[in-house]
Amino acid sequence: AETIMRDATAIVDWLDRQEGVDQAKGIGTQGYCMGGPFTVWSAAAVPSRIKAAASFHGGGLVRPDNPMSPHKVLGKVDASLLIAVARDDDAKAPADKTTFADAAKAAEVAAKVEVYAGDHGWMVSDSPAYNAEAAARGEADLKALYASARA
Repeated sequence: AETIMRDATAIVDWLDRQEGVDQAKGIGTQGYCMGGPFTVWSAAAVPSRIKAAASFHGGGLVRPDNPMSPHKVLGKVDASLLIAVARDDDAKAPADKTTFADAAKAAEVAAKVEVYAGDHGWMVSDSPAYNAEAAARGEADLKALYASARA
């Protein structure tokens, strides 16, 4: 987590030094599978700039014994979140979605935490688990997240 947060800070710093980057607008980030926690850690690392973060079929968002668990760093986040849970991941850890949603509510972080009608990998078009209907819904939800989080 610490490495991801350090990298996110460096990347945002680099972006902000590029011509044409409007620093008055927020940054959005999205991750798939193991990249899901990266989005939350990034939002926690650079809350002044990252205003939207999405996790699609992301694993490891709730790590009860880890103080750097994504659900435990939400107090540092100033972004709207989309946590799109795969139905088979939910079946393996059904309490995680509630734990994450409760942590977001306690931290006053806007978070849409939902189980989608697709198995792990449903968003990726060349994945064996690809589900066109669930992917279309995920894409629409992502676009809505980004549109609502514009600064």
